[in-house]
Amino acid sequence: MLPSKFLHNFVPRPDPARAQPKPVNFNSAFEGMPANDVPEIQRYDEMVSCLNRASLCPGYTLVRVDTKADLNDRSKIKVDAALFDAHIPVLDGRPHWALQRLAFQFKQHSTLDDPFEDDNPEDDESITPRRMKNRRQTIFYSAMMFARQQRCFVFTVLLLGDCARIFRCDRAGTIVTHRFNYKNTDYLTEFLWRFSHLRDEQQGYDLSAELVEHGSTDYDLMEEMAHKKLPINDYARQSFEKSIADPSWARWKLRIVSGMELTNVDARNEDDVRYFLVGQPHFRAFGMAGRGTRGYVAIDCKEKRFVFLKDAWRVYLPGIEQEGTVLGRLNKVKVTHIPTLMCDGDVLEQATVTQSYWTPSRDAHEEALKSAGIIHRDLSFGNVLIYERGVLRHINGVKKKKIERCGMLCDWELSKPMHDDSEKRQPDRTGTWQFKSPLTLDFPEKTVDVPDELESFFHIFLFTALRYTQSSLDEAVGHFMTEYFDAVGSEDCHHYMCGAKKRECMKDGKLTYGHDVVVFLRNDGSPDHPFNLIIETIMPWFAAHYHITLHDLKQIRPPPPIPRLPRDNLPGTGAAKRKSSDSSEEVANVEDLPKEFFTKVSEKKKRKEEARKLKVHNKGVTSITFQADSSDPRIESFRPIAVNLSTHEEMSAYLAHLYYNNALWARTERAEDQITRDYNHAMFRQKGPVIIAPTRRPTSKRPHDDEESGPSSISSKRPRTSEFAIPPLPHFYSKRSLPDTCDSPPDHDVLPATLHGVALPDGFRSQYGAVDVDPRGWQASGRRFSTTPY
Repeated sequence: MLPSKFLHNFVPRPDPARAQPKPVNFNSAFEGMPANDVPEIQRYDEMVSCLNRASLCPGYTLVRVDTKADLNDRSKIKVDAALFDAHIPVLDGRPHWALQRLAFQFKQHSTLDDPFEDDNPEDDESITPRRMKNRRQTIFYSAMMFARQQRCFVFTVLLLGDCARIFRCDRAGTIVTHRFNYKNTDYLTEFLWRFSHLRDEQQGYDLSAELVEHGSTDYDLMEEMAHKKLPINDYARQSFEKSIADPSWARWKLRIVSGMELTNVDARNEDDVRYFLVGQPHFRAFGMAGRGTRGYVAIDCKEKRFVFLKDAWRVYLPGIEQEGTVLGRLNKVKVTHIPTLMCDGDVLEQATVTQSYWTPSRDAHEEALKSAGIIHRDLSFGNVLIYERGVLRHINGVKKKKIERCGMLCDWELSKPMHDDSEKRQPDRTGTWQFKSPLTLDFPEKTVDVPDELESFFHIFLFTALRYTQSSLDEAVGHFMTEYFDAVGSEDCHHYMCGAKKRECMKDGKLTYGHDVVVFLRNDGSPDHPFNLIIETIMPWFAAHYHITLHDLKQIRPPPPIPRLPRDNLPGTGAAKRKSSDSSEEVANVEDLPKEFFTKVSEKKKRKEEARKLKVHNKGVTSITFQADSSDPRIESFRPIAVNLSTHEEMSAYLAHLYYNNALWARTERAEDQITRDYNHAMFRQKGPVIIAPTRRPTSKRPHDDEESGPSSISSKRPRTSEFAIPPLPHFYSKRSLPDTCDSPPDHDVLPATLHGVALPDGFRSQYGAVDVDPRGWQASGRRFSTTPY
């Protein structure tokens, strides 16, 4: 964000009536600072002197805190300088994270040390180890302030030689200014001046929390209860005693207003206000990603007893209930073995804002789905293209012309609105056989959804990796690819299905050949190729999704018709034909049956009534009952894993993480095509024939020139037949060709585009809750709420 916009949005001008006058040397306060590329340690004292001498922050003092880490702080993280209240003496050189107002980080060079690139944030040349390290440090400093203080957001200042950036960080992300020269502009002086006039909540403090001062009534209560042994559950007291033993952690008094929500912030009853005293968290999720959950063993000020208090930022979206609301409903119907809610509530108007300024970066497929509701349904090797374009980049402050490769997803003729409930427009399957998921191949009636499309992308990646990367398959690459991509199976000789190899790999979540795992190799033969990381991480996601969806599809798919012999051939049928339904002989035969075959009428009615009540009770939750009804006890354990494929976000974020890790790709080169041009039918048959998908689409609309066979009216995307041999099909395949909507493999000379992207963050809102103590701590989403005392 531009510095001027940053100041306008987040650091308002002070009220002239209460603002102190700006010092005379306001615009020249930093003229004495060292020039660019001077060692950072030479900047500390000069910045402290410049800021304090010019009185840029009335009521505050800038102090060097780079000497030692805080006492008992195992992280040993320390920042270069920090702003403190003027009345707080900080003389020991420690960072005192619980007391900092504003952190200052110094770096030597304006561009080489800059963790961001203004002109092109995704330029891989800006992601050097030096710059990545500096970005991590900035995140750590914000995380430490969040951990030791009760914060909604924090500001930090990064000084890069004679330039600077200012950060505003909350639980949804970080907003950073463009780099600016702080010596010949007034952005930094104006920020510091305005910052010193901000109210506590404008500086990011949580007003529902107040510091417990030494010697106060609350402080004495904490000391008293920490040392008075309990006759039962004394581990709660011991945990609390431990939480207040470290003096580097502040003590806080937290306020919960029961039932508080963002929409009724003014409609609260003071009788619903509860206060809790806490020290160091019993559990905390470190870092800035996620909900920032903290769990405290707390003292309920009203009833003078120990409770467990949970403090977190919940995802604030329609349909997501507050955890306290859910617990209250469960408590009301007396569900056992769960926490007992005491009180809960959202915290004032606290909500993150970073997500409001974030413009998500999405690649072609995800953008089409989210913006237009269109799903592609024909992802294949031939439909992922690469083109080149010229771009002008700023690299280390110098304009350079570059040629950039960009990906393109084409061939949208088989696409369809994602939630189109109309009848199928094409007979049977849609898409390219080799890159479709086993589930869509085995169940043609299945709607193609996001997990199926993500799996197709994976098959495209695998197709490319196998051909242009060395692997443990060595000379068996051709045979493996034929088995995996081209093979077909059948069901009662009437229904084409996925080949056994692809189904086996996706079901097991492993890429195997024979009894061995397929391993990709670098050109020097080492097995630490990053492709192995992708396969080991993502294939278990597909396996979990496969088992869950297969279970669901089997439940809803109608059973195949049961073959029946003519009735005349059934034993006793002729005699039955000659008897009337109410004949005495039949009644006599029924009476002769043993008693075990019969149930009393009253019991039968009772069971019918129970079944009817159960049906009424389960109305509206059929899917939940159905999903839980599984012969495989692992089905439910698969769901948290399969959820990674419900949207693009997890896979995109993971691939982007690997893509920008230069160390992984430093020794990785593209190998020659592993499918040799002399790979032929004879070689294929020596390995054992495999039934494979046809290579033609009989009613294609587009002509295609084949370099070996000459012009043809049949379009084919399959590689040359000398590379993918085609054995003759068995006799039952001649009865029915594959539908014209299933393509064959594409030509191999088109390289695929790199898959990458970033995850779109959700908005978060501050929430608190207090519950029963669990000595292990917990991380579930929720708010501040309290439950059963010890």
